[in-house]
Amino acid sequence: CDHPCPAPCHAGECPPCAAAVRKPCRCGAETAASAVCGQPALCDRVCALKRLCRRHRCNATCCPGDAAHHACPLTCNRLLACKQHRCTATCHAGPCAPCQTTSSVALVCGCGRTRVEAPVACGASLPACRFACERVRACGHYSVAAHECHAADTACPPCAVLVTTPCMCGARELRSIPCYRAGGASCGRICGRLLACGGHTCQRSCHRPDDMCLAPGASCQQRCGKPRKACGHACILPCHSPAMCSEALPCAAKVDVACACGRLTAQRTCDATSVAPSTGAAPLECDELCRVAERNRRVALALGLSERADAPLDGLARMRYSDAVLQFARAHSAWVRDIEAQLAAFVGDRARAALNFPPMRPRQRAFLHALAPAYGCSSRSVDREPVRSVCWARTPHTTLPSIAPSAAARYARPPAVVCSDRVLAAEEADFDDAASHIFEPAQPPVPAPASASASASAADRQRRKIDFLAISDLRHGLT
Repeated sequence: CDHPCPAPCHAGECPPCAAAVRKPCRCGAETAASAVCGQPALCDRVCALKRLCRRHRCNATCCPGDAAHHACPLTCNRLLACKQHRCTATCHAGPCAPCQTTSSVALVCGCGRTRVEAPVACGASLPACRFACERVRACGHYSVAAHECHAADTACPPCAVLVTTPCMCGARELRSIPCYRAGGASCGRICGRLLACGGHTCQRSCHRPDDMCLAPGASCQQRCGKPRKACGHACILPCHSPAMCSEALPCAAKVDVACACGRLTAQRTCDATSVAPSTGAAPLECDELCRVAERNRRVALALGLSERADAPLDGLARMRYSDAVLQFARAHSAWVRDIEAQLAAFVGDRARAALNFPPMRPRQRAFLHALAPAYGCSSRSVDREPVRSVCWARTPHTTLPSIAPSAAARYARPPAVVCSDRVLAAEEADFDDAASHIFEPAQPPVPAPASASASASAADRQRRKIDFLAISDLRHGLT
C-alpha cells in the first residue's frame, strides 16, 4: 500500500496497514469515506432493493448491489399445493416445487375394494369407487336404492323403507311412514291436554309427551273466553287465570245493530264496563230511504201487489242502475263495498280532481265505467294490458247516489216474468204494436220461408206484447 510500517524492525512480514485513508464507499454513494487502509469503505446508506426472491428487501448497509450480495438467505416456508406441508428450500422466485413428502399408509375406500397402495404421494386422492355401498344401517334395513360407496365417517342417505310406527303423541299407528321419520311423524291431531291455567287446552299439533305444551317459564296466551258480567260477551284479554276478568276496560266485542225496519245494519263496539251498560246495542235511526221503503210497502199491500211489498225499493234501484250493474254487484258484493268506500272518500275530498283505480280485469273495469254516471263522474281507461286501469274525473255534478250499488243490488228483485194470463188479458187498445224495448243487442234478420211467415208474425207480436207489459211495470213502478 506504499505506507511505511510503523513497527520496529522485525523479521518476517509486516502486520496489516492501519493507516487512515479516504476513498469511495462500496456502494458508490460517497466518494471520500473514511476507512482503514486495506479494508473497504462503508457508508450508512441502507439498501431498499428487493433480493433475488422478489419477496424480501435487502436492508444491508452500503450494499454494492450485485447478485452475490442480493441472494436471499431465508427459508421459503410457503404452503405447498398439498395444503399440508411448507416449502423448506431457500427463498426463491416463482412457484415452489411439488411436495416430496410420502405416506406409508395406503388409501382405502369405505368398502375396501378400491385402494392405493403405499407409498402414497402427498396430495394423492382415492379414485371413485365403482361399487355400491353394502353397509347395513342401524335400523337394520338395506338401501332401497343403491348409492355410491362412501367413507366410514359419512352416514348413508336416510332410510326410505316404509314402516308402521306410532305418532309422536302415541295416539295412533301411522302406516307407510319412511323409516327415517319413525318416532317423529305427526298424526295432525291437536294435543288437547289441559294447560296449567286450568281453562284452556294445548292447541299444538301432535308432539312428544316429554315435549312440554308450554315452554319453561311461559304462560298461556290464549284468549280468556270467560263471559263478562256486564254484557255476557267473551273476554278477549290474554289468559289471566286464576284472576277475575277485568270489567273496568270497555268490552271490545262487535255487536250487530239495525234500524227499526231492518234495512240499515251496522257493527258497533259493545263498550260495556262494570259501571256503564252497553251502548253499542242501541238501534239505528231509520233514514229517508227507510221511510220511502215503508211507504212503498204499504201502498203495495193496499193495491194487493205482494211481490212489490217484498221489494219496496225495486223501482228506485232500477231507476239508478242497470240490470248488468245490479247483477255484478250481487255476484261481487265484498269487492263492490270496497269500491264504494273509495268512492265515498273521493267524493268527500273536494281537493281531489281524479281517482285512479288499480289495474283490474275487464269485467271490473266495465262495471266502473257503467257506475260512473250514477256518481256524476266521467271515466276513461288508461295504460295497456296487463296494467290497464280506470280513471274517474270529477265534474260539477259529482255527488253520492241516493242508494249505493250494493244496497240497490240487495233491494232490487230479479227481472219479473210476465204471466201468460196477463198477456192474454191485455186489451188491444192498451197495447201499442209499434212500441218495443230492446233488452238484448239486435240480431241481423234471418230470411224465413213463406210458409212460416204467419207463425213468425204471431210469435213476434206475442214477444212485443210481453215487452210492452214489462216496460209498463217498470214505468209505473213504486219509487
